[in-house]
Amino acid sequence: MFSQKQTVPVLEQDISMREALCY
Repeated sequence: MFSQKQTVPVLEQDISMREALCY
């Protein structure tokens, strides 16, 4: 359960970095 909760923020940060690279 804790692992999944920590994966949520990590995924959000990954998307933000990918969006910055796309732009």
